[in-house]
Amino acid sequence: MFDRGRALQVAATEEVRCKGVMFRSTLSALERLRGQDAVDRSLAMLSPEVGQALRTGGVAATGWYPVAWLRELHGATQRACGAGPQLARAIGHEAAGADLRGVYRFLASLVSPETLISMTPRLWNTYWDGGQTKFLELRMGMSRGCTSGCRGFDRSIWESIIGGSIAILEMGGAKHVRMRVVAGGGDGDDAMDCEARWSVE
Repeated sequence: MFDRGRALQVAATEEVRCKGVMFRSTLSALERLRGQDAVDRSLAMLSPEVGQALRTGGVAATGWYPVAWLRELHGATQRACGAGPQLARAIGHEAAGADLRGVYRFLASLVSPETLISMTPRLWNTYWDGGQTKFLELRMGMSRGCTSGCRGFDRSIWESIIGGSIAILEMGGAKHVRMRVVAGGGDGDDAMDCEARWSVE
């Protein structure tokens, strides 16, 4: 007999999954930032399961994979480069910027930073199987958003999301973007409340 309460309880304890394209974007961004040698060192530091999957094309761009794999990848990149979570922010910024420089560049040039960043909640499920993001406040030059239900995230993944958010704002014409974590966003936190401020001059 199906126990809905039990099913919901199990689901609440499961970590979210991430789209395979995120692994490719992370490694491509790392190569542009630190070079191919950094990519090779990072891959060598991964567990056999994750390392083999990434080296042999076992991660499909459209597939869903454990967020634990992404945590492991960010940890490996930082050890390989002798860096901290700020590297994850730089990778997130570079990866999102590369995505937006493609098909979305023309669209981004037509709208305001506020309009562009307002699209992120609808894009969330493109990359994450679980969790949600919403805006608590959004006005000219300022936004405050809350992302929750992200079981399995660590500080590095949160930092990569911050970096990507900055890139989205910049592509919309935002200048001097400043982001501040109001709550959460650390190791073991399944939510983050973050505030961004910017100018357009």
